[in-house]
Amino acid sequence: MNSWKITTLQYIRELNNSSDETIRFSNKSSKYGNGTADEEKQLTETLEASLKASKLRKKPSFGWCLCRVYGAKFLAGSFIKIIQDILLFMEPLILDKLLTFIKDKNQNITVGFFYTGLLFISSLIQSFVVQHYFHRMFIVGTRINTSIVNLIYKKNLRLLASAKKTTTVGEITNLVALDAHMLGELTNYLNILWSAPLQIIVAMILLWQYLGVASIIGVSTILIFIPLNIYIGTKTEKNLFSKFKYQDSRIKMMSEILYGIKIIKFYGWELSFKDIIGKIRTKELNYLKRMGLVYISSTFIWMLTSILIIVVSFGSFLLLNDSEKFTANVIFVSLSLFNILKVPLTVLPNIISLVISAKASLVRISTFLLKEEINKNEISNEDIPDVAVKCDNVDLAWDTTPFFKELNLEVKKGKLLAVVGSVGSGKSSLLSGLLGEMNKLNDGLINLNGHTAYVPQQAWIQNETVRNNILFGSPYDESFY
Repeated sequence: MNSWKITTLQYIRELNNSSDETIRFSNKSSKYGNGTADEEKQLTETLEASLKASKLRKKPSFGWCLCRVYGAKFLAGSFIKIIQDILLFMEPLILDKLLTFIKDKNQNITVGFFYTGLLFISSLIQSFVVQHYFHRMFIVGTRINTSIVNLIYKKNLRLLASAKKTTTVGEITNLVALDAHMLGELTNYLNILWSAPLQIIVAMILLWQYLGVASIIGVSTILIFIPLNIYIGTKTEKNLFSKFKYQDSRIKMMSEILYGIKIIKFYGWELSFKDIIGKIRTKELNYLKRMGLVYISSTFIWMLTSILIIVVSFGSFLLLNDSEKFTANVIFVSLSLFNILKVPLTVLPNIISLVISAKASLVRISTFLLKEEINKNEISNEDIPDVAVKCDNVDLAWDTTPFFKELNLEVKKGKLLAVVGSVGSGKSSLLSGLLGEMNKLNDGLINLNGHTAYVPQQAWIQNETVRNNILFGSPYDESFY
């Protein structure tokens, strides 16, 4: 299990509100609603508008596009998190009143029942609020994940041939399986970045009222570990990028092996390719081990910090004050506040590591989405009488060197045309040029009259029935087929 997954589960358990929620979604809509398709469309339009305006900036921001589309839903969850944080600090205050009641023998017993009931109701409401918060954030995260996956899929279909040369199958697989999922998971816990400091500040203000200067002395011990935490964050980011690099290489190699498995088996090359995959996997595992050691070190340090704060605070209080002031109110309320303080101190550094990982994923997705696309405007769809395909003085190239120069072609409607030639003579390139996958170097005409169906040499077969592979999402017309 990844370190950020352990962290988030730990955070929920710390709040005594463990939840095991399975999220299932398709590429059309999520389990929680049908708004994903509209949001994905809105995200696409926002990204296109950002690309058009990118001439005034250095680079368009995909992160800003996500904020514009999902910002309102995210802020609604943030408001719920504020309510949960307020209720969190009600318990120590009520506990203080309850301990004061126990010391005072003259008070009516109904007051004690009132404080006890208030403590129970406060915990109950807090439990409901925090579960509702995570429920809403899981919905937003799932929709972000689904929208990004759809966006990557559509972008892959529109990639220019020159851009495909720099994009591997392993890279696209990782973008969908890891990076998009990482950004979706980040949404669930991003509010901790402001909630944790807020909890620390409020807890410190309340601790000052009970421990005084001793609370500052205790919490100041955390300053010792800040430079170490910065170093750990830097190492995590470097290891993450290196791991992604070897992971892409491994998935690319596995795809090529599976594609050519017949030849590999025929020549008996299994062990040779096994060694190649093993070397790449060994390098990948080395970085995974480094990331694991960094995570263990970070977790140990921050768990040690929370215990050290309590010891130093109580020790300083006893040195600076009389032992008579070390009352039950001071002890139990301070321990309650230290327990609240322990959660943000333990979780915050791991959430920062998650944000660093999500930043790396965001950069990878943005780089992919900014690659060159097929220009649909270069191919017209005018209704020319009796002509299905027409090319007039077109220069086409895979990069900048013309592959077809002054190409002239005319295909009549209703005619069957076969293009024959030796291997490498340009048959597939001709079809790619008609589809707009080659660079058009001049103002020549390419006109396709009507719809185009293209069956490539490497067919894409879905894990579906024969009928669904033919229909490809279209409605079934029995008389037509």
